[in-house]
Amino acid sequence: MVIDDALVVRTILDTCLRRAGYEVKCFEDGLQALGWLNTAGARIPDLILVDLGLPRLDGYEIIRLLKTRPALKDTSLVILTGRDGILDRIKGRLVGAHAYLTKPFRTQTILEVVQMHLGRVNGYEITEPLPPSRLVVPGWGQEEDQRAERGTRP
Repeated sequence: MVIDDALVVRTILDTCLRRAGYEVKCFEDGLQALGWLNTAGARIPDLILVDLGLPRLDGYEIIRLLKTRPALKDTSLVILTGRDGILDRIKGRLVGAHAYLTKPFRTQTILEVVQMHLGRVNGYEITEPLPPSRLVVPGWGQEEDQRAERGTRP
């Protein structure tokens, strides 16, 4: 599932993910997505890409609401946003996002993160841990890793 108010972003993600063999449902705001999830025919998504700057409810609030639903307990929540500040990243972790990606993005990065969270790489189920280079989500925890390497604290 993709929740983003920008049509061009929704179109790029929809095309990219469908070409990779994923079923995709796109919404321009979180309330539409929540409404669809409440319908009888709604399929529980395995992963949701959420923008932070959404109309009506921001992405943080959408993630908070999604986290309260028991049916979505196994759904991976990935933030995809133009905000790249450390406070936004921390807030994303606090609300329960599994990854934080920034715009502009590479479709290959999106596919790698989706595959990692869905347990698939190149169509095969992951049965062993991926090498560390494949598990790094660009920028997620980067500041903490750099401080750890230098032996400094925030």
